[in-house]
Amino acid sequence: MFIDLLRAELAGEPVRLAAALAGLRAFQAAPRAAPLPTMPEVARVGRACVRDYGGAGPPMLFVPSLINPPDILDLTAEQSLLRWLAGRGVRPLLVDWGVPAPHDPHDVASHVEALLIPLIAALGTPLHLAGYCLGARWRWRRRSMSARSA
Repeated sequence: MFIDLLRAELAGEPVRLAAALAGLRAFQAAPRAAPLPTMPEVARVGRACVRDYGGAGPPMLFVPSLINPPDILDLTAEQSLLRWLAGRGVRPLLVDWGVPAPHDPHDVASHVEALLIPLIAALGTPLHLAGYCLGARWRWRRRSMSARSA
């Protein structure tokens, strides 16, 4: 999905497209720490599941973007937002979108309708929802800046 978007956006700019693809290859080849053990699955809908990071307190479901792996919020034992929160009175839950099949829809709306809403229902408990996405941050900042200027 990301590569298709990148190619579409930079179709008329071959130099920028080549640089972006080279950067992506460098990112993919960069050394990484060994992956952490997979946390227990507490709900599943199709290819997507919710993983439980423990902790005592109100559950908070973290929804990563569609272009990042779910472990973006759990990089290493020392760099894990979810493990940090679990030790501070929150029960972090993480959506893992799984690997899409070639026939799966790739837009955000279909992910929300077909996977996220059923996952939330399968959890069967009230929870807080937190999204990880640069676009959501931009929209929040834009709204809050508009409210300040009004």
